[in-house]
Amino acid sequence: MLATPSCSDDAASRATCEAVERARCAQPQCFAAGTAFGIAEDCASYAVDACRGGTVSGVVASAEQQRACTEAISAAGATSTCTAVRTPSSLPACAFLVPAGSDAGRD
Repeated sequence: MLATPSCSDDAASRATCEAVERARCAQPQCFAAGTAFGIAEDCASYAVDACRGGTVSGVVASAEQQRACTEAISAAGATSTCTAVRTPSSLPACAFLVPAGSDAGRD
C-alpha cells in the first residue's frame, strides 16, 4: 500500500497532500510490487481519500512549493529512484512534508 504523507487533523493542507499523492501515483513502476492499485485512477482515488486530513506537517504549501515537489517526484520516478517516490519527504523540494521539529524522512 502507499504510505501517504497524510493523517493530520489539519485539513487545510489537503490540496498539498493531494498534489503530492497524485505525483506519486503517476509513478506506478515504483509501487508495482507493493500495492494493490492496478491502474493510476485507483491510486488517485485512494490518494484523495487518504488526504482528507492533509499532510502530517500541516503545511499548506505554496503553488511554487507544490510544483517543485511534484516535479522532483516525477524526476525521481523517471530515473527509477523509487525510494524517493515512496518517501517524498526525503526530497529537498518536498521538505515541507516533514513535521516541524522532526527528522522524519531524513537519513
